[in-house]
Amino acid sequence: MSPSQFRVLVAVAEHRSFSRAASELRQTQPAVSKTIRLLEQAFGGPLLVRGADGVTATALGDDVLCHARSALREFDALRQMASDHGGAVKGAIKIGAPPSLVNWPLPRILGALRKRHPEVHVRLFEGESGELTSWLGEHIVHVALATAPVEGWDWTALAEEPFMLLVRRDEAAGARALADIAGLPLIVSSCGIDRMLVREFEKHDLACAVTHRSRSYSTIYAMVEEGLGVSILPRSLALQAPPQLAAVPILGAPQRTIGILTPPVQTRVIRAFAAEATAVVAQG
Repeated sequence: MSPSQFRVLVAVAEHRSFSRAASELRQTQPAVSKTIRLLEQAFGGPLLVRGADGVTATALGDDVLCHARSALREFDALRQMASDHGGAVKGAIKIGAPPSLVNWPLPRILGALRKRHPEVHVRLFEGESGELTSWLGEHIVHVALATAPVEGWDWTALAEEPFMLLVRRDEAAGARALADIAGLPLIVSSCGIDRMLVREFEKHDLACAVTHRSRSYSTIYAMVEEGLGVSILPRSLALQAPPQLAAVPILGAPQRTIGILTPPVQTRVIRAFAAEATAVVAQG
């Protein structure tokens, strides 16, 4: 068994596909299949099974994957230590982020990272808070942008971002109080923002009339434009709306924290990503 074999196993499990894993690893599919067969022979049983929903791990496969990921983290950390004393920052990094941070600030962070460290290769995992927590718990990702701490990971808060009211431009007026919005038909993100808003309204004993939820922000923009309701979004997302819509300040607006989750022991690549994230978010 070798790190390269474990990388094949992890890639197939993450992609749920032999062909997609082969493409990522720049190997042929027969080569990937052969590696899995050798590992299954070594562990004495099937590690992966093909089904209608793609490739999934067996119970034995789940146990092996847990140890394989741990072994790869240690191996990568050792390899990183060997290069930490000089030379260019290089290597791979898997980054997790919720949809609400993928439009901003993540693209600017990745652009700055590529400009400063062109030999760093990034893979993005985009998912809701539950998915992100799972990826962190299983150490599928090396680092994450997030809006709340996760147990076992170091949390660094980078900035506070207020929420804004999104309305049709012909309905825009001055700043609104939260009480003025209570009862209005709300179109909200289903990626955790909806739960936060409900809690915020309840805290002030106000009605939160959520009529539509969507994971797609372009869908939210289109629905507001059609007059189906208003929305409350983080400032960065509200300001990206089409020109037919207007972002209106909310008096005493709720805020969210933008931060970064890093492992207790950080490689040089993770430190480089964290540095770029801190600089980009500070610039606003």
